[in-house]
Amino acid sequence: MTIAKKTLAAVFWVAMIAAPLVIVGLALLTLPPGTQEIPMQVGFDGHVNRWAPPEQLWLVGGTLAGANVLIAACYFFSDFLYDHGMVHGISQKNTRPFLMVCGIALVGITIFCVTFLLSKM
Repeated sequence: MTIAKKTLAAVFWVAMIAAPLVIVGLALLTLPPGTQEIPMQVGFDGHVNRWAPPEQLWLVGGTLAGANVLIAACYFFSDFLYDHGMVHGISQKNTRPFLMVCGIALVGITIFCVTFLLSKM
């Protein structure tokens, strides 16, 4: 990859890693003042099974940001992984675009999870 592509990729991945944390931060800012509990687990029947302090929503964003860190590492080290025979089932040419789609999907999952949980309030 050229320097320009590496720089653009680095900016993309920094945005993908920060996005879940920004989404959670914005969601927490929209809560009414004095909110003591938010839903953290919803059963199949649609009823809330567990309530938690709003600060625990950072666990959702942090976990998905951490997953994007791992995907970004695979993105930047994909040539190394191929050279050592650690990647199977996808061509070397398609690996990086696939990993970018995975990163974007995790941001979408963050938006869904936060919106779904806060809609049950």
